[in-house]
Amino acid sequence: GDMVMDMFAGRLQAKVIRVDATEQFMGKLAGVSDPEAKRKIIGGEFVEVFKAEAAKLKAGDAGHKGATFLAQGT
Repeated sequence: GDMVMDMFAGRLQAKVIRVDATEQFMGKLAGVSDPEAKRKIIGGEFVEVFKAEAAKLKAGDAGHKGATFLAQGT
C-alpha cells in the first residue's frame, strides 16, 4: 500500500486516490470458508467499490474529473 502510493504519487507525480475498503470486504467474508465463494464475494465487492468511487469521480468530488487508470492491491 504505502510503497505503491509513494511510487505513483511521490515519484511519478500521479494524482492517486487511495480507497481502503477492508471493512467492507471483511464484513462480507465473515464466516465464509469456501475458496470459490470467497472469490465470488471479493469479485462482487470489488465491482461495488469501483462503481462507488467511479461515481464520485464522475461527480467531480475532491477536484477530480475522471480517471485514466484503475489499480487494485491488497
